[in-house]
Amino acid sequence: MNPERPPVKDPHNVYITTNSGIKFKILNPSRDDIDIKDIAHSLSGKNRWNGHADKSFTVGEHSILMAKTAKDLGYPSEIILQCLLHDASEAYMVDMPTPLKILMPNFIEMENRISTAIARKFNYPEKMDNRTHLLDQLSLFEEGLALFNTPLEWVKERKDSLLNGENSLENVKAAGVMGKNFRALLKEDLNRQKIKKRFLNIFDDNF
Repeated sequence: MNPERPPVKDPHNVYITTNSGIKFKILNPSRDDIDIKDIAHSLSGKNRWNGHADKSFTVGEHSILMAKTAKDLGYPSEIILQCLLHDASEAYMVDMPTPLKILMPNFIEMENRISTAIARKFNYPEKMDNRTHLLDQLSLFEEGLALFNTPLEWVKERKDSLLNGENSLENVKAAGVMGKNFRALLKEDLNRQKIKKRFLNIFDDNF
């Protein structure tokens, strides 16, 4: 049982302390408090799938995978950067599963506020590009079919629907590149420091 805490006088002053020692205010994010090294450090240590996958795969690896695939598909630097940082708000919050997120509209509002601040800080589109959204889905499909001892059936159904629906030729091409990059990344079995370093290298190449 958690001890009682005093009531919060001003929610806008509530903060978390980052790896670099910055006091990051959740409801009032300042661009000066956003540090790419803090983001890389945090995401390199957070597992996807709320920790329920049988094989470890971090948010940092997911982000690296998307950015690498975006580059291989010839996407511009601003989209590669958006792919790398599309989950960067999770460095200051958590990687909350989508079904739970739907039940917490206030969480989504806070997440969007932080995501917007990060996009403005690093000068990439605030609104998620369709290409970024596609790669996010394709990464989820690869993860859901490979990281669990029993592949997730709903993931297979959604993947089949996407690859046989509108823009199927473009989607199939992107899925092929994503699958190749995903398998290569898994084989590397990167530790946290290597994930963090690669994340920062991709950022430097595209910012």
